[in-house]
Amino acid sequence: MISIVFHKEEDGYYPLFQQCEGVELAVPYPVEAAFLAGDVQRLRYQSVTEIKAGNWLAACEFHQGGYRFDIRDSWTAGAASKVHRTVRAERESGRTSQAQTDGFQLQLGFVQPVQEETPFRFHAPSTWYGTIDQHRENVTRMYMDDRLTYPLVLGYDSSTGTTVCLSRTQLPAFVQPPFRPGREASFTQRTDIGSLGYTREGNTVRYQACLPYYEGERSVALCADQRPVSAYFPLDEAVIELKAAYELRISNQWGFDEAVFDEFKHKAALNKPEPVSLPFSLTDSMEYRSVSLRNSYRELPSGAAGFFFHFDPRKGYRSAPSGFGASFINIPHESYQTVLEYGFTGRQIHAAYETARRAGGEWWDKGKKVIDFFVDRCTTPSGWMYTLYEVEEDRPFHSFGDATAPKLHYVSHGDICGNYLRLMVEPAFDLLTAYQHYREKGRTESGWYDAVKRFGNFLVRHQNGDGSWYRAFQQDGTPLKNAPGFGNDEFSSKSGTAIPIMFLIALWREEPGEGMQYLRAAINAAEYVLSNYVQRNHYQGGTLDNPNVIDKEAVQYTMAALYTLYNHTREERYLKGAVRAARLFVTWNYIWSAPTMPGTDLHKHRFNTVGCGGINSIWGGGAVDIYSLFFIRELHELGEAADEPFFCQMAEWIANGCQQVLSHPGNLMGFTDIGMQPEGFGVSSQGQDENMIAKGDIWGTLGWIYSAGLLGLGRYIESRR
Repeated sequence: MISIVFHKEEDGYYPLFQQCEGVELAVPYPVEAAFLAGDVQRLRYQSVTEIKAGNWLAACEFHQGGYRFDIRDSWTAGAASKVHRTVRAERESGRTSQAQTDGFQLQLGFVQPVQEETPFRFHAPSTWYGTIDQHRENVTRMYMDDRLTYPLVLGYDSSTGTTVCLSRTQLPAFVQPPFRPGREASFTQRTDIGSLGYTREGNTVRYQACLPYYEGERSVALCADQRPVSAYFPLDEAVIELKAAYELRISNQWGFDEAVFDEFKHKAALNKPEPVSLPFSLTDSMEYRSVSLRNSYRELPSGAAGFFFHFDPRKGYRSAPSGFGASFINIPHESYQTVLEYGFTGRQIHAAYETARRAGGEWWDKGKKVIDFFVDRCTTPSGWMYTLYEVEEDRPFHSFGDATAPKLHYVSHGDICGNYLRLMVEPAFDLLTAYQHYREKGRTESGWYDAVKRFGNFLVRHQNGDGSWYRAFQQDGTPLKNAPGFGNDEFSSKSGTAIPIMFLIALWREEPGEGMQYLRAAINAAEYVLSNYVQRNHYQGGTLDNPNVIDKEAVQYTMAALYTLYNHTREERYLKGAVRAARLFVTWNYIWSAPTMPGTDLHKHRFNTVGCGGINSIWGGGAVDIYSLFFIRELHELGEAADEPFFCQMAEWIANGCQQVLSHPGNLMGFTDIGMQPEGFGVSSQGQDENMIAKGDIWGTLGWIYSAGLLGLGRYIESRR
């Protein structure tokens, strides 16, 4: 229980909060109002009335900018403390509109006294997961509500387990374009999208909410210099009303992952997610994608065969994909139209066997052409693989280090050539699966399996003594580490260790005799992951188009790998590790529907964010995609094995939400064929002033979305049958 007491000072009242276990917070100035013109008001309540036991109405009135402001806060004590805030601003007689020159922004800050050395870890869903080395830093971090998969900010005291969470309970509902004639970073905007965050400074932590939003000390919304961004509600009408509601919750949890998951699940119960209603079934969606995938297939005179699935769906199959910014290159680039990609953002081998399985007939032969081309041109005797092929130059190329290579979004142009571990694991796994499917049809392709085994042996040879692998390798097996893009130290340079585990288990199952070396390698890797990443609740380096940051795909791969190993060994520690990873993975996916900007693609398509996943800790939930589909089978089965229904529910939300803006018979969504879908969706702006992503944008497409929507979703549907 949290009790509330209103303390009286000479200048008014303010609330104090105390939890039965001794945690105390205060809102020293419950009314903090900043104005675009530069004025600031920091006030206390002029009156507090107890309406009934545990419920108070507090009021504050002030004059500013030609308006009389009346703030009414209804406070409720209980298991959590809640406040419903109503703001009413009335223009004073004789005053005129100041819509473009002035506006207001309200702040509400809960201050917790702490010991300066208290090891806090902070969290904001899909954006900030703390880090293992930043527990005590003095910093301010604020995040827009529509950058968060639920608007909350959490502080976890790892020495006691005490968890403090501030969240919105009345969710944002409207937004209009900002007024920024000179690309200002502070501007007026009619919206109830706010922001949440915290300040850690010395012996205090301040959990704070802004309405409308302030995002600082850094923001990716406008440009690469990360200048803070601040919105003010315009003073442009005779009467202005704005409402918001917040909850302060204090609990005690065993670990950071448990604290984060408990709050996220609590918010889903408090504001029940309302997923989109699709005009087609999940099975139908796969058929639409299959049609489009087949239509992207081409054979070239050089012998190259593949799916040219990097394009702009609004312009058609032979166009360049539309833009977004990555750490190494900005899309679009003409390179994409002449490159065959076999891992990460393009899965040629999966596309080959998927179309053969679904369409049959001539597609078995076409699939063989695609796969034979890869095995002949991209695999090597050592097991190391190329995973990119330039068809016009008729050559494979490295993923990094080749200055003459095409400019893909994750190709870093250093001076040492090599390939990323993940980019080799994915085509090797696809190749093994293709071999098995073709064998079932009586077509045994021994050359394919030989290439698979060579790569499996490469992994065994180059596994470190502690069970880890480095993130990238030169062709001779020399690891790349402790350098930009590969990791700043040993810990981050080994961030991809979970990725080969599922492949190695599959290879062991294919050859249980000699294959024991593959199972041992998978177990050793899992032990490293458990003791280094799961134990620290730290997952980074899944994606390759950002510099080894915390992201969704790293935790997703970890969850799936550990669950798969548990499924074959029944060792309880792998199940527990998978659960811990899943607790964080689910928080990367939206459980509320963020408002869309009128006039944009997402608004036109009535886009609903529920079930869509944030990408990385740079953009947070401000940019979402459908990558979560890849491992929802494991998430669902894990929920059943661990008796955690929320995992199963989240898998269902993901499966449903990730089919939005998919062209289908009756609605092509402005695209040129059925089965097309953008690669990403702009929930909030990222680099807007540099023509990157504006709120409401769509972009793409890159070919990985076909694998997500066919392989990922297909495995989930099959498991539920």
